[in-house]
Amino acid sequence: MVDFSATWCGPCEELELTFGDSDVYDAITRSFIPLKFDVSENTGSDSERRNRYGARTLPSVVFLGADGNVLGRVNKMMEPEDMLDIVRPAVKKLRSDGYSSRNPIRK
Repeated sequence: MVDFSATWCGPCEELELTFGDSDVYDAITRSFIPLKFDVSENTGSDSERRNRYGARTLPSVVFLGADGNVLGRVNKMMEPEDMLDIVRPAVKKLRSDGYSSRNPIRK
């Protein structure tokens, strides 16, 4: 999971509260390795990363399989239940593609 945010982004800060919800946190950390990119300065490498993952708006969260395929995407502030509606299908896709939450190597 790649989370793009910026210090000046209000909805990004609100989304952090959603990530802090115990159900959301557990659902994400059981199956994904969360990465956060602070793109506040909008440097060349920030733009490159955003382009690579299609993070056109902030906040932007991309759920990826071990092969780099996009399994789910969030591009706005969400309440915990709405986030789980994105995470659960992403986890299901991850598992149907033969990846285990404990071992990211293809079976």
